[in-house]
Amino acid sequence: MIAQLMLSALLGGILLYAWTEYKRTPLIGMMSMVAALTGLYFVWMPEHATRLAALVGIGRGVDLNRRNGGIHWLSYLSLFPRVDRVIAIRRSFFAALTMQAIKRLKSNATRG
Repeated sequence: MIAQLMLSALLGGILLYAWTEYKRTPLIGMMSMVAALTGLYFVWMPEHATRLAALVGIGRGVDLNRRNGGIHWLSYLSLFPRVDRVIAIRRSFFAALTMQAIKRLKSNATRG
């Protein structure tokens, strides 16, 4: 029961993230929502997960849930454009600081 509550909390967090992500990238948001809802269903109905896993040929329901967790990694793909944006902003900031320092050095050299 404790494991089910912990997994439900984690999947609930993923569901909340997927809901907010849906506004930015609908495909990743929808896939994450479906995966999180499927995971929640299988966490609370493990006998259904075992039955479906046997039908598909995976073996156990736990393995099915683990493979479903791989879909959640797709939601992290949406983080990469944000990281690139942050790196670009940081690069332009430091480039601007460097240009200011060069201008100050040039103005000090012409005065002195």
